[in-house]
Amino acid sequence: MLRVILCTLLLLNASASFADYNMTPVDRKYTKVVERCVIETMPKTLNQGGLPICYAAAATLLGDEYNCFRKGNKNCTEVPDERRASMLDMSRFSEYIKDQDDKRDRSEYKGLKQGGSIHKTLDSLWYADMVAPKSCVSDTAHFIGGFDPQNTTASDVDRMGQMWNEMAEFHKKLKGAPISLREAEGLKKAYQMQQQATTIELAFAEKTWPLVLDKLLIPEICRDWMDGPEHISYVRNDHPKTFPGWDDDAKPVKSDYKNTVAMARQIICEKKRPIGTSFCAAKPMSYETLKDCSDKQLGHAVVIEGYARVCTTNSADCVDSVKVRNSWGDNWQKQNNDGWIDAKTLLDSTFYSPDALVWMEEKPKEQY
Repeated sequence: MLRVILCTLLLLNASASFADYNMTPVDRKYTKVVERCVIETMPKTLNQGGLPICYAAAATLLGDEYNCFRKGNKNCTEVPDERRASMLDMSRFSEYIKDQDDKRDRSEYKGLKQGGSIHKTLDSLWYADMVAPKSCVSDTAHFIGGFDPQNTTASDVDRMGQMWNEMAEFHKKLKGAPISLREAEGLKKAYQMQQQATTIELAFAEKTWPLVLDKLLIPEICRDWMDGPEHISYVRNDHPKTFPGWDDDAKPVKSDYKNTVAMARQIICEKKRPIGTSFCAAKPMSYETLKDCSDKQLGHAVVIEGYARVCTTNSADCVDSVKVRNSWGDNWQKQNNDGWIDAKTLLDSTFYSPDALVWMEEKPKEQY
């Protein structure tokens, strides 16, 4: 029942802005801020590059912030890489692992998934309780084509996405046949890949594309949580919560803008927790459900880290605004009002699905 989001890769052109993806700035006539809440100590921005792993980027931010919060750190922007999760390794957790299987056993996962659910990923992560640290798996290991992770544009990301798709098609045509070291060297040169040719050769021998990505992007030493570097561990009794959620009969609970934005405000302003949300990035909107949109590879996911109520000068007209942390790098934040957008446009694009809002919350202590 959990929605699978396949993050959009086609960013159209270098001048594309948040507004092109249902992340619309608030009209400039709303200048009077009557309420404003922001989680100021969020971990640093991530960049998904040309891979559709926005759900993993959102889950990583939520998991890192919560882990930091639960361990009593005052400033989560300064947490070192060895205590932050790898966004790339996080993407394997969208794979459902049966309860009877060992959720810590990496062989149970079927590679790095392109497209997934924030909720499902966090839920799997909390059961597995082990993810490779960012210090072992670089968050820029998936950057190819010589593009600079710190200065990517929409056209850069689009081109990287096309490159990854080309390599996926090449692997598909192999039909299980291995490639030679010379072919691996050709791939490395053509796509300006960071990995050694021997690593590329071994990776392309895998049977599925998610396993190719796993072998290619996750160093062997980072896979072993027993003998490799210390992995990130979480408080296993705590689980992600969702809104609107499901009823006792496993049917989706209906919601609307008024109730959803009120819940978002409560989570941000009162609970002091960031929120993950998945939405349809298609514009103009021509879909009726988030699933229909995602099936066309037009879903996206971000983290909401702020809420504001803004009004006209005489307070006669007011709207809600939210601050999102996108997974397209720092440049996107700087160029788009630091992520402050119109709340209704964003939330309407979630279709108020059961897992429209996802956040981590400390489990209440049992009363005796």
